[in-house]
Amino acid sequence: NDNDNNNDNDDNDANKTREYNVWTPFTDNDGNTISIGRKEDNYWGARSMIGGSNDHLLFIAYRPKYIDVFDLNTCKCIKRDTLPIRNETYYHCFVPKIDNGFEKKKKNTKMYEMVLFCRNTGISIKYDEDRNEFQFDQLRVCFTMRPFYAYAYIYVDDFILFFGGEDIASVRISKDIHKYSLIENKWKKLEQTLPIPLGDCVGALTEDNKYVHIFGEQGEGDNTSSVHMKIDMNILLREDTEIEKQWIMEEEEKREIEEIKMELDGMKQDLGVKKPKKQIQIEIIIEYWVRSLFIKLGWIADFTKIITQYILVIVFDCILFYFILKMKYYKLSKEIQMKSTGVNSVQFSPDNTKIVSSFDDKTIRIWDIKLEREIKLLKGHSDGVNDSQFTPDGNKVLSCSEDNTIRLWDVQSGKELMIFKGHLNNVTKAQLSPDGNIVISSSNDQTIIVWEAKSGKNIMTLGHSDYVNSVKFSPTGKTFVSASNDRTIRIWDVTSGTRVNTFEYNENILDSQFSPDCCSIVSCSNDETIQIWDIKAGKIIHSLREHSDIVTRAKYLPDGQTVVSGSNDKTIRLWDLKFGMEVQTLFSKKSFQNKGKKRIEPTKEVSNHTIFK
Repeated sequence: NDNDNNNDNDDNDANKTREYNVWTPFTDNDGNTISIGRKEDNYWGARSMIGGSNDHLLFIAYRPKYIDVFDLNTCKCIKRDTLPIRNETYYHCFVPKIDNGFEKKKKNTKMYEMVLFCRNTGISIKYDEDRNEFQFDQLRVCFTMRPFYAYAYIYVDDFILFFGGEDIASVRISKDIHKYSLIENKWKKLEQTLPIPLGDCVGALTEDNKYVHIFGEQGEGDNTSSVHMKIDMNILLREDTEIEKQWIMEEEEKREIEEIKMELDGMKQDLGVKKPKKQIQIEIIIEYWVRSLFIKLGWIADFTKIITQYILVIVFDCILFYFILKMKYYKLSKEIQMKSTGVNSVQFSPDNTKIVSSFDDKTIRIWDIKLEREIKLLKGHSDGVNDSQFTPDGNKVLSCSEDNTIRLWDVQSGKELMIFKGHLNNVTKAQLSPDGNIVISSSNDQTIIVWEAKSGKNIMTLGHSDYVNSVKFSPTGKTFVSASNDRTIRIWDVTSGTRVNTFEYNENILDSQFSPDCCSIVSCSNDETIQIWDIKAGKIIHSLREHSDIVTRAKYLPDGQTVVSGSNDKTIRLWDLKFGMEVQTLFSKKSFQNKGKKRIEPTKEVSNHTIFK
């Protein structure tokens, strides 16, 4: 009998072993296969969990922005809702909210709570079983996590640990480890990192909570290989190191700046319309302080003690507020209307007294800003003008057009001084060198031409393998940078025409420019992002993502620490490179400030120029 029992035990162990790594059909009590979702649902990169008061509910979050509730007892979908987010959700983090190791449910209610993170999106989700309703609240995502998704993650106690991840273009792959506390709603970037960058990976926690296993792959195409990492949880949950404490302080600064930016954006671009919250708080204190002078002295001393700590906090906030206001904040200065259609470019003169604009109606117009009137109309192109800009001395204007030519104009007389012919297709950009001797131009004929400015002679022809969207000189004038639809940025030597460097990206590059110190390049692309490249290292050091449409222009401001970008989403955004974050959004009043009514568009006869100061 003992032998029979031993044999039975061996058979049971063998059966249990065979149950691992086996796909089994999802069936009802009658053995019928159950299908979840609709035919049109896209479960690629979906995440799901089982929960509810009796673990009878299946929650599925999937692209583009859906969340479904599936009742496992009735085998039916009982709720479908849309997540209040901007970006599509897939390969995200989706976990139950836990409290001391247990899923969090409110007393005497059937309330189930979850959290979801994907790139710059964080949401706290509450599901009321009795009402069959969702409630959503926004959660902040730390800046170093915002570009990434497709990371491995595990949750234990009240923490979620994130490992690696990749950005939407699969250009940046992370090896960082982040920790998020659900109870404290706080982030931390660990000093400990993965040994290699890893994206498109998954994580698993051992039953004893001692180790994390990370599974993924590295490489591309046929050169991929599987990766398995094992990490001791004691390393991940130890006390904060000095480096981690410094990161937490910097992240807190970014959070405060972000809050101030949101408050500034809510002031409708006009400081006179609405007082900042901090200013109102200070005014209240000062008012009470003055009134207290009429009360007995003993009370004044007590009052001073009460407000001392409050004032210290407010002073710090006000200093930060003043910095943003003074150094970064722009507001509407003028709005100029021109009787022409399809404005393609606008640029200030070197002395900031005039602006030059190029239009689809084949014209170039120069405006005097102080007089607020047009002072010159330049005609000569036979097709739309793509770009026009003042020469460094401010006495001439260089323009380029869909008529395949570049033209040089005298500002004073309005006469055409020279025409440069040689491109076989639309000329997208042209620029004069800082010393005034060289003109460079880019074209849809896939070429860059270097011209002698005085004679109009073609010195050399360079190129890309697709449309060249822009060319710009470095501040020294010794090199220039080009951006192309062949998904590369190239740096060229002006004298020899040698290609000095090439940076590859995953999307079309629409614009690029050197930093004032020539150490980095800013570029933008049709994936809605701005990239900051370290020239020496040859890699992206910042990927800025807040625009909701193609980013067409990006350039450095003279301080070298601020980038301004323009997008088809009808916004201009300013970015602080020290923190790698957006600090202000500018937009057209006519297009957006309509109090929820139908959007107002400029008439076909009038083009609007908005000047921010």
